[in-house]
Amino acid sequence: MKKAFTIIELVFVIVIIGLLAAIALPKLNVTRTDAKVITTIANLKQLTIDVASFYSARGESDWMNANVPLVTNTPLFTSIDCKTQATSSTTFIGTSLYICDDNNYILKIDANRTHLSFSKNSSNNSLIAKGVYNSKTFKALKSSIKLSRVNVKS
Repeated sequence: MKKAFTIIELVFVIVIIGLLAAIALPKLNVTRTDAKVITTIANLKQLTIDVASFYSARGESDWMNANVPLVTNTPLFTSIDCKTQATSSTTFIGTSLYICDDNNYILKIDANRTHLSFSKNSSNNSLIAKGVYNSKTFKALKSSIKLSRVNVKS
């Protein structure tokens, strides 16, 4: 005698799988957003460390001519739409750079001889941007950070 599943049993199993998926998928999306926030904050922290190290090691004259890949490996973009990544011909001085996620810039970075300034994108209301702006790390970076003899201000 063959033992088989009835249609009721199969429907019951499918309903349970559907309920589990309905519970798990929103949690997965939140986890992805949290990961992107953490990555963006880590990139921002690494950028400030890289700039401070470069300035301390090389001084102001090299800083004035430094190209982005020489100073940092942090992915920076040269356009608001986040499609053009900084290249070896891109310098910090005189170029607005952007930290981006999902084709939307989160932070704009401007540099001159003595300052590295961060400004947030006030029109970006994504969960990732809100997570970055509300993080303790970003709030600490906003005030003022000394890079050797260079102040970092927002």
